[in-house]
Amino acid sequence: MMAATKAQTMGMIAPTGALGASAILQTVAITTGDAKTLLELQPKLMEAQQKLMELIPNQPKMKFSITPNAKTVDGVQFSQVTYDITGTDPASMQAKQMFAIMYGPSGAGALIGMLDDQHLLALSGLDDATISATIKAAREKSTAVTQKQGVQLVSKNLPQKRIGEFYIAIDEIVTTATNYAKMMGMPSLKVGDKMFGGFFDGELVVKIGRERVDELVAADRASPFDPSGRNRPMKDWAMIPEPGDDWLALAEEAKGQTS
Repeated sequence: MMAATKAQTMGMIAPTGALGASAILQTVAITTGDAKTLLELQPKLMEAQQKLMELIPNQPKMKFSITPNAKTVDGVQFSQVTYDITGTDPASMQAKQMFAIMYGPSGAGALIGMLDDQHLLALSGLDDATISATIKAAREKSTAVTQKQGVQLVSKNLPQKRIGEFYIAIDEIVTTATNYAKMMGMPSLKVGDKMFGGFFDGELVVKIGRERVDELVAADRASPFDPSGRNRPMKDWAMIPEPGDDWLALAEEAKGQTS
């Protein structure tokens, strides 16, 4: 596999979705090399990882599966890699709960597909809009991170010949961790394991759809739900201040949209 790889770019996206409703771990990896060979080697790689996990004591039993051509986005065909915890012991059940929090309702896995003959994409936890944006950036060879002033300053002071670079946005990590720590203690409204609402700082929050959020904001009845406080509101979520006659109706409306 190393022989087929020339370079790799990886990154994590700061999540903005509700806890349990979308993945906290959202990753992108672009591998440059012989994309066809790399794609064909994925089942062997997954099998080796599974065997390695089986050698580690006190680990929950897991199995992986690969569904070829499970999804197509902007002309890129992706195979779906899925990891399932098969054990029913307490440790396995606890791991399943953690997976639901970290990877969202779809569980642990990844989408792997060839962008072209020289580039392989591996994406985890992304919605279709973000997948589309990733494909566009990869095709355009966009490097927005390296254009930031702070990154350029640091890069100039690094050795020109280096095997890798790592950029860690400490402020994003702290903000995201704080945000989700608050949400983990937030009383939530759910259908099964899918969250459609809850209470944050004494106010009602509901997942009600972007158009409905815009209507409520325009009517001065709500504001976009932005727990980070950094003008990065969560998609489809509205925050409704002080208890009112419409709280129950809005909660029921959000519940009705949960599938």
